[in-house]
Amino acid sequence: ESYERDMTNYADNSLSNKIISAFDSIPVQLAKDNQKFQYKVISKGWGLIKADVEVENNIINSIIVTDSSGETQWNEIEKNDYIYEVLKNQDNIDKLDAVSGSTYSSDALKNIVKRVKLSEK
Repeated sequence: ESYERDMTNYADNSLSNKIISAFDSIPVQLAKDNQKFQYKVISKGWGLIKADVEVENNIINSIIVTDSSGETQWNEIEKNDYIYEVLKNQDNIDKLDAVSGSTYSSDALKNIVKRVKLSEK
């Protein structure tokens, strides 16, 4: 009760009800089995690759590279649609061949998958 009094001390009645309702819903929200996560990952290629990775039910759904400015051969990664290949082969990532001429960048993307998969266990 003292929590409720502190939270609603400066609120009018209609806002107080909303505050108490939101507070009371916290245990229910925390009890939900949330299986969707987002990671921000940095991996060393030729330079550094920064990526946002979305995972749901232990499956990586997307890898959005936010910075590849240090990668001199990034155009080869894009030309070969390598991120799609990484996503498609995420469960056998070590068997996926690197893009010719972009080995460091390819390995960096594969390492992103490995790190995320490891943290999901």
